[in-house]
Amino acid sequence: MLDISNNASSSLAIHYCKAKTAVKVLYIGGRDMMSSLTPSGIRHLTFLEELSSLYIEDSVAKIEEMGCLTGLRVLDVACIILSTVRGELLVQSLNKLQNVQNLSIRLYGVSGPLKGLTGPPSLRSLKVTRYMFPKLPAWINPSHVENLSLLEIEVHELQPEDLKTLGKFPVLRYLHMCLDKRRRSDAPAREFVVCACSFPCLLRCRLEGDYGRVVFQQGAMPSLTSLELHIYSTVWRAWEATGIPDWGFENLSSLLDLYVGLREGDCSGSGSEEARAALRNMAEIHSNHPSISAPGYRS
Repeated sequence: MLDISNNASSSLAIHYCKAKTAVKVLYIGGRDMMSSLTPSGIRHLTFLEELSSLYIEDSVAKIEEMGCLTGLRVLDVACIILSTVRGELLVQSLNKLQNVQNLSIRLYGVSGPLKGLTGPPSLRSLKVTRYMFPKLPAWINPSHVENLSLLEIEVHELQPEDLKTLGKFPVLRYLHMCLDKRRRSDAPAREFVVCACSFPCLLRCRLEGDYGRVVFQQGAMPSLTSLELHIYSTVWRAWEATGIPDWGFENLSSLLDLYVGLREGDCSGSGSEEARAALRNMAEIHSNHPSISAPGYRS
């Protein structure tokens, strides 16, 4: 293991390291990106299996070097990508890493397209932050990445059938997803249905987005213990006129903790009081009496 984290010096050259063929784990990360400057010559670490946290500042050379680390199993990378060409090069390099099991990507800059990214079948954990996929990538399905157990991504517009696809993952345990973009003010609130027997192994789930509600059918997410819902305040306030919808929380048989939060604004007014009362009622009727919290209310 070679740990050069919190080292702001960029002069270190890996190809001078006599033990370059023995290094399997390389830590570069720091308290911020500027303290995570990537040394040159990482392509020479031919036995490297874990690399955290690689920082690429719009550099063709460093993007190409990353693509040479075909033995990587764990990769945490932060990129500032300022051109479409470099974005395409980044995807090409990532697609060469066919042994990666845990992949974390953070994108910064005006251009950071991941179009064309295809995760390897070995993938078990995927986190993509500061980037929103236009739609759910076709390769994120149980037939391609069967052993995916953690998924954290944002999708510009998720379709109902996409949620059904995600629900078929056999070992998915953690899901953090933004379901939908900000819709127009005149557009109807979207609803998503979590079908019976879907997400069989899911333990923790966090859903965000501009949606009206998520309906949990009986038998859905049978192993779920923690559910976190983040809803736009416009939807929450609309409940003042329409009433609190039935989400089917009582159908989540293993639920122990439920959090309902707002993405923007605060929660005030009669509608909020009714929402808190509805949450309190959900806790009382659920067989597990889960701990329920929301803005201004905690069980």
